Amino acid sequence: MFAQKSRKNRIGTKVINPNRCYIIPTTGSCLLNGGTPGEGTIMFCTGTNCDGYCRAGPRQVWYTPGDMQKVIGGLANSVYWTI
Repeated sequence: MFAQKSRKNRIGTKVINPNRCYIIPTTGSCLLNGGTPGEGTIMFCTGTNCDGYCRAGPRQVWYTPGDMQKVIGGLANSVYWTI
C-alpha cells in the first residue's frame, strides 16, 4: 500500500482473507499480490467499513490500482475481497 498515487510513499502491507471487510491505512495506490493477477473481485472504499464511495473490479485485470482519488473519488480506507 502507498499513501500517494502511482505507488509513491509506501505505508505497509496487509494480508487479507476473502469475504471480510478490512480497515487499511489511508491508501492512494497499491499492488495486489505483488502486482500479479488473482482470483475473485476486489473492492476499495473511502469509508472504514467498506462503505462510502466504492469501486469493485475483477482481480484478473485490476491488481495495480494506481490512483484511488481518481478511481473511487477519494483515498481508500477499507478493502473487501470475494472469490
